[in-house]
Amino acid sequence: MKNPNASGTSRTERLLPDPKSDPWFGVSEIACQLSAQKLTLLKDSNPSLGSPWSGRDLTEKFFFISICHQYNWNELESAMSKLFAGCKSATQITNLVRDITPEQFEQPFGEGIDETRIRSNERIGILKETAKILESKFKCSLQSLLSKSKKRLSGPKGLYSYLDEFPAFEADPLRKKSCVLVHELVRNGNIAITDPENIKPAIDYHIIRIYLRSGRIFPKHKLALERLTSHKNQPSRVFVEEARRATAQALGCVAQFSNLSIAHVNYVEWMLARSQCIRSSPLCRSKLDVDKAANLEPLKQEKCCFNDFCAVNWLDDWEEVWEPIFDSTHY
Repeated sequence: MKNPNASGTSRTERLLPDPKSDPWFGVSEIACQLSAQKLTLLKDSNPSLGSPWSGRDLTEKFFFISICHQYNWNELESAMSKLFAGCKSATQITNLVRDITPEQFEQPFGEGIDETRIRSNERIGILKETAKILESKFKCSLQSLLSKSKKRLSGPKGLYSYLDEFPAFEADPLRKKSCVLVHELVRNGNIAITDPENIKPAIDYHIIRIYLRSGRIFPKHKLALERLTSHKNQPSRVFVEEARRATAQALGCVAQFSNLSIAHVNYVEWMLARSQCIRSSPLCRSKLDVDKAANLEPLKQEKCCFNDFCAVNWLDDWEEVWEPIFDSTHY
C-alpha cells in the first residue's frame, strides 16, 4: 500500500473494521444517495437503443450475449455482426452457430487474434450448446421464447425460467447474462414487462469497480482489502459472488433514490466505468467522452460526476482497488 504510517498500516486499513465473520462487503447508503443525486440529471434522457429488433436481430443479440464475458463488448458485438452478416433469418443464424467451426468463429476478429482473451474453444462450445437448445425447444427463434413468457420475468413460465434452460445463462448464480438480455430488450422496446419490479441488476467487473471506488460498497476487513489490491492470485468464487451481491444491492439503492429504472442506472454506470473509471489510472478529473458513452450528455462535466464524494479523493491508496480478477464464463 502507498503512504504507510509509522506502524506500517495505511490510512485505508485503519478506517476499516475487522469483523471475525462474513460478509466480506458492506453497502453505504449515504454514498448511494450521493451518487443518485448526480444521476437525477439523466431523468429526462432517453436510454433507448432505437427501434425494436426484428426476430432475426433478436436471435443475433441472444447468441452474442451468451458468450459476452471477459471480453470487450464492442469488439465482440462487431465480430458477431460480421459473422452473421450473411444470415437473413433467425433460423439461418441458429444453423450457422450449431455447426460453426473454429475458423468461422475466429475469422471476424481479424489477424493477430489473442487466444488468451477470445478463448475460442470455450465460446464455440457455448454457442453450439445454446443453438441446439434454441432449435429443439424454441424453433430457432428468441421471439418464440419471448412469446412463451407472456411478458413476465418471474415464475415457472417467466422469461428468467426459460433462459435458465440454457447453461450459458443459468450457470451464473446472479444471472448476469439473463439480466443483460432483459435490460437490452426493455431499453429497446422489444418487450413491455408486466412485472418490472423483477428486473434485476446485471453485475460485471466494470460495475463492481466503480461501486468500490466510489465507496458505495466497501471491504469490511483487511484481508478483503488485500484481495482487491494485490491483483496476483485469483480470489475464491465465494468472494467474487459476495462482491457482486453487494454491488447489486447498492445499485438497487441508487435506482430507488434516483427514481431511475434499474436498467437505466445499470447502463449509465457501466458506461461510466468503461469510459472513465478504468482499471489503471482512472480518469477522475477528465471530462466524460460522450462519444464513448451514448445518452450521457447531461453528465459531461469537467471531471467525473462522482468526483466530489468518490473515495479515491480522500483515501490516498484507493486507486489501487480493483474489482476481483476471476476467470469465468459469466463474470
